[in-house]
Amino acid sequence: NDRLEMALREREQLQQELERMATIDELTGVLNRRRILAIGTDFVARFHAQGRPGVVLVVDIDNFKSINDNYGHPVGDEVLRRFTQSCQRVLRPTDFLGRLGGEEFCILLDRTDMEVAHRVAERVLASIRTTRVDDLMTDRIVTASIGMSEVKKHHDTIATVLHDADLGLYEAKRTGRDRMCIGKPEKPKAA
Repeated sequence: NDRLEMALREREQLQQELERMATIDELTGVLNRRRILAIGTDFVARFHAQGRPGVVLVVDIDNFKSINDNYGHPVGDEVLRRFTQSCQRVLRPTDFLGRLGGEEFCILLDRTDMEVAHRVAERVLASIRTTRVDDLMTDRIVTASIGMSEVKKHHDTIATVLHDADLGLYEAKRTGRDRMCIGKPEKPKAA
């Protein structure tokens, strides 16, 4: 009986570990790409079914490649961990943070309009700027750029919302970094 109970406990722990591995980014501890996109898919579906507002932020650490190149990947990894902690400190319990890949992250703001999303994005940027990295790198602060897109009727998938948020991200990078820009969907070209 004791062996059976122990085997069942071990199996349950293994199941929990597999679930964690399938949904959590190992390095940063936030949602992984697969999980944040699955939540994003539900997010867009709720908008279309219930009219529930939501905003997607795409956040990218500025000049991250130079951090890895100049200080090494272990320092880059620690910057990623501290970056996600800075974001989590200012996000609301209803917000979702996930790593899309590399130094790019996604934040899903449920039941949120653009006015509130703008305030959340500003808090995220301010928190990132104050991320302590002086023990890792001298004369360096970490900044990020953010692209935003509100879920709209023309967004049929999370990929289309992310595309529009990416347009905002590119604009934020192009206009000087360490800022937030709203992604404006490209107008179809006339035939």
